[in-house]
Amino acid sequence: MELFLLSNILITLVTILYNRYSHASISAKLTLSTFSLLCWVIPFTLLRDYLPQEVAVSVQWVLPLTSQISSTTDITTDPTLLEQITLVKMTGLAGFIGLLLFGARLYQHRKWLIKLKNDPETKLLCRHQGYPVYSSSRIENAILTGYKTPSIWINPELVDSPYFDIILQHETTHIKHKDNYWLFLTELIQSVYWWNPLVKILTKQFKEQLESRCDYKSSQLFTEGIYQQKLTDLILKSMPVSNTGFASAAISRNSNIRRLKSLKEKQTMNLFSKLSIGALLISGITILTMPLSLANTQTSTEESLSHEFKAQTLLKIDYKKDNGKKVENELIVTNKQWTGFQSGDYRFNIFTQLIDNDKVSLEIKIYEKNNGSYKMTATPSMITKIGNPAGIMIGEEGPSNVFKGFSLNVTPEKI
Repeated sequence: MELFLLSNILITLVTILYNRYSHASISAKLTLSTFSLLCWVIPFTLLRDYLPQEVAVSVQWVLPLTSQISSTTDITTDPTLLEQITLVKMTGLAGFIGLLLFGARLYQHRKWLIKLKNDPETKLLCRHQGYPVYSSSRIENAILTGYKTPSIWINPELVDSPYFDIILQHETTHIKHKDNYWLFLTELIQSVYWWNPLVKILTKQFKEQLESRCDYKSSQLFTEGIYQQKLTDLILKSMPVSNTGFASAAISRNSNIRRLKSLKEKQTMNLFSKLSIGALLISGITILTMPLSLANTQTSTEESLSHEFKAQTLLKIDYKKDNGKKVENELIVTNKQWTGFQSGDYRFNIFTQLIDNDKVSLEIKIYEKNNGSYKMTATPSMITKIGNPAGIMIGEEGPSNVFKGFSLNVTPEKI
C-alpha cells in the first residue's frame, strides 16, 4: 500500500505541475491527466499482494503473560488498538467512507433528476442529433444528464438567445466523447480519495480539460471565430455556473475564464508535446512497475534460496517449566511455512524463514494447556545463525536466584 500511494502521489504531483505550468496542448494535458486518474483506479503496485501466499495458522486464544527475554529474542504480546491500525486499514476505511459518500451523492442526484423530469415547467424542446433537449428553470445554464440515453438540459432564457446553437453543439460533443462516463469515474475517484488533496486538484484540472477539449472540437464546426465570440459573451454574462457533479464539468467561473484562454491557444499536439507526454508516460509506467520488478527479483532470489533450504532444516528444541526436567524435541521445518507440534501441556507453532544463507528468522506461538484448553501465552520472534541457539525466558527470578517460569531454546541446523 505504501508503494501504491507514494507512486501515485509522485505521478499525480508531476501531472498537476505539468498541467499548471506547461504550454502544451489540451490533448497532451488530458492524456497525462487520464493516465494519472487511472493509476488511482488500477492498483499496479499492489498486484503482488494478491499472489498466493502461505496461510498462517489461525489461533483464537490469547493469555497475556509477563515475559523476560534474552538479547537475541524479540517477544511481542497482543497488539494494542493503536498497533493494529495500519496504513492499509486506514486507507481501506477512508475508501469505504468515500464509497458511502459517493452512493449518497448518487442517490441525491438521482432524486434531483426525477424531480427535474416530473416538474410541470419542464418542456421537451426538440431532438438534436438524436438526443432530447429539455428546458427547465431549475437549470442555471446548460447540462448533460444520463449515460445510456443522455439528455441535454438548458435554461429557458437561453432557448431564444444567440447562444442556443453553440450550447447544443457543445453538449452533443460531450456525448460523442463519452464525457458523461468520464465525469462519473471522476466523481467516484474524488469520493473514494476524499482525503487526498492532490486527487481533488487533479480531478478539477481534468474536468476543466474536458470542457476545453469540447470547446475546441465544437469550434471546428462553426465559422472561424463565431464559437469563440459567442462563448466569450456567454461566459462574461452574469449567469450563474451549473455545478451538479455528475451532470456538468463546469466547476467555477474562473475555470470558464481559463477555458477562453485555452481556446485561443493551438490545441493540436506538436512534436515537442508528443515527446514530453511520451517521456512522462514512460516515466510513470516505470515508477509503477519498478516495485513489481524489484519484488519479482526478490521473490526469485527467495525462491532460489528456498529451494536449497526447503525441508532441509532441523530445529532442535528444548524447554522446561520452572526447575522441572528439560524436554527435548527435534522438528523438520519448511521455509516460509508454519509447522507445529505438541509436547506435554504445551503446543508450539513455528514459522521459519531463511534470511540469507546462514540466518534464520523464527516466529513462534506458544500455547499452554489450561482448564482443558490451550491458551496462547507468548509469541516470541528470533533471528539466529544456523547452528547457533536462540532462547527465551518467560517468568521471573524467585528467591535464592531460582527462576520460575518457562524457558525455551531453539537451534536451527541444516540436514
